Amino acid sequence: PFAPLPGDLGAAVRDAVALCAPGAEEAGVPVAVEVEAGLPVVRFDGALVRPIVLNLVDNAVKYSARAPVKDVRVSVRRDGDRVALVVADRGVGIPVADRKRVFEPFYRSGREETRTTRGVGLGLALVERYVRSHGATLALDSEEGRAANRRVVLMLSRSARLRPELTSTPLPAAAEPQAG
Repeated sequence: PFAPLPGDLGAAVRDAVALCAPGAEEAGVPVAVEVEAGLPVVRFDGALVRPIVLNLVDNAVKYSARAPVKDVRVSVRRDGDRVALVVADRGVGIPVADRKRVFEPFYRSGREETRTTRGVGLGLALVERYVRSHGATLALDSEEGRAANRRVVLMLSRSARLRPELTSTPLPAAAEPQAG
């Protein structure tokens, strides 16, 4: 069940990024976390924030592994009357044609980097669903051949409008391969 509680988003993000550290280290991609001091309490479901961070960081690491500059930066900072979580990398970027589709379940770009990278195309679909369940926004800033920024903006706890119905709707199942 969806269980939002007031909490320290920076600490939750640090804990989730720590879980990614072994894979990032193995890929040779350093991950830095920066949390603005004195952030207000944010109401969130820790069980959903963890996979949001894990999937965003995992994607950033996967697509930075072959980049000339290998690094991923995760930041949590005040954004007006909200708190923003930003995952930024200097990887291969996302082509314009793919940007709207990357949040669709099972979508994977036809590019070489995607065909040779592990995954089935569910990570960003789950991220988008979990972000919306918090009444938050998710934005993607990327172009092919340059860095990608994934930005999640959560409302502060005093004004959060949470949407638990979005976490209980199942994602569509993968299409069965057709004999041919």
